Amino acid sequence: MAQDVPGTTVSLVSYPLAPNNGAPTSFPWLLQFYREIMKTADQEVEQVILAGDSSGGNIVLALILEALRIDEESGSVGPSPSHPVAIFATCPSTDLTRRNPDIEKLAKNDPLLTPQFVKQTAKAWHADWDPADRRVTPINADISLLAKKGVHVHGITAGYDLLSPDGVIFRKMLAEHGVEGEWLHWEKQMHCFALTEPYGLREAKEAIDWMVDVLKKE
Repeated sequence: MAQDVPGTTVSLVSYPLAPNNGAPTSFPWLLQFYREIMKTADQEVEQVILAGDSSGGNIVLALILEALRIDEESGSVGPSPSHPVAIFATCPSTDLTRRNPDIEKLAKNDPLLTPQFVKQTAKAWHADWDPADRRVTPINADISLLAKKGVHVHGITAGYDLLSPDGVIFRKMLAEHGVEGEWLHWEKQMHCFALTEPYGLREAKEAIDWMVDVLKKE
């Protein structure tokens, strides 16, 4: 992807993982790390796109939304803190309450995830925090801040993915709040199907090509 999108550097972030490091301990560290990324980007006169798949999609969405909320409420004098130009979320986990009844309905079609698994992983990440907390459930955050700051949100959802019902709701909320972005939804595909591109899946190759085209526009 770095080769296909001219002038782009791709950095992979290894963040603290659950269950040893749930959101109550990891999120503050990630927020500090995010601030350092944006500070460095300002110094280097670079634009930033944060991307993540599955739980990583949850984190980049929640992290930026929380940072924008803090900036909005701080009312600090002077230049506003920098923010990414875009977010790219592939099959993101957007609601850790796992209350959507469509999760159970999709269980028979999802070849990778089970309702029990997505509930266990959600609990491991939110830990002592309420699963509805905006810092772990971006669907409950103030999405309008993304539009206000001009942050584009792009993403991918898949019809046979247990996380897709909430992902589609989040996508519709983005549109309702005027957040610009492009989304690819592929019916009858599995969770994070785009990542199977190295194995020759045609749909994955097309999804990656689509993703690169979207990134080029940023």
